[in-house]
Amino acid sequence: MTETPARSKRRPRYAGTHPRRFHDKYKELNPDRYVADVEHIAATGKTPAGTHRPIMLAEVLECLRPVAGETAVDCTLGGGGHASAIVERLQPGGRLIGLDVDPLELPRTEARLRAAPAFMPEGDRASWYPDALHV
Repeated sequence: MTETPARSKRRPRYAGTHPRRFHDKYKELNPDRYVADVEHIAATGKTPAGTHRPIMLAEVLECLRPVAGETAVDCTLGGGGHASAIVERLQPGGRLIGLDVDPLELPRTEARLRAAPAFMPEGDRASWYPDALHV
């Protein structure tokens, strides 16, 4: 008769203090829940994960000089940082046509900018560029 050796009891796993899930690890991805953390990250000069901060915004606006009533086209809409600043300066009466080919970022940017009445998303249809520019 052979006896099976008793299995040794496993030590309890260390629960840890660091989050394991991605969305818990990067609190910036849920800015409504972690407002203080996102503000702290931005105050240190860093860009919080999942956000967009346009670079050289003042210089771009100085070069483009958008005026109320004009039509502007942003062919690289991206995160919409420059576009949102431009659309503000096109009011009243102007419009901004947004074009981009990024299938992941485009719907998010359109959702953010859709509140601006002068924003016209034209999507990722590069062949539409001539039609989109027809005023």
